[in-house]
Amino acid sequence: MIDDDQNKLLGEYAESQIVIWSFPLYAFGMPGHLKTFLDRTVPLISMKMVETEKGCRHVRCSGVCSRHNVVICGCGFPEYEHNFDGLKVQMDLSFRNLTAVYVPQAPLMNIEAAKPVAVPKAEAFVQAGIEYNDAFSLSPATVEKLQSLMIPKDVYIQAHNSSWD
Repeated sequence: MIDDDQNKLLGEYAESQIVIWSFPLYAFGMPGHLKTFLDRTVPLISMKMVETEKGCRHVRCSGVCSRHNVVICGCGFPEYEHNFDGLKVQMDLSFRNLTAVYVPQAPLMNIEAAKPVAVPKAEAFVQAGIEYNDAFSLSPATVEKLQSLMIPKDVYIQAHNSSWD
């Protein structure tokens, strides 16, 4: 038995209408501490199984099915393709009512010299928050804008690699 805040968090999680999962991509997935939290939500599911279009799943309890989940994940790689594939599968299988945004080149958001490209991306996230608040979803155009590259891939790679020379 682990003596921590999990029971309190589990209660809050079970009663929430929206959960926003925002984290960096680690080893092509969610960071270990978040995965541990997700693993420890097992008490919210029944051991009874049902067959779904995605295969057999445990029956969810405690309003978990109706909750909206928003995943915002950034990575330091220069492109979107292939880097988020494992995480996307995990999130699609873990959550219903999922809105997900996967952001390549995320470290640019914290670099002073990158402000000309980072500020418009940050403003797009603010607008996305307003859109989500109004509709509990994001349009494909909004998701595409949030997931788009801030600078060309080759420029990103060159700048990244120059810091390691």
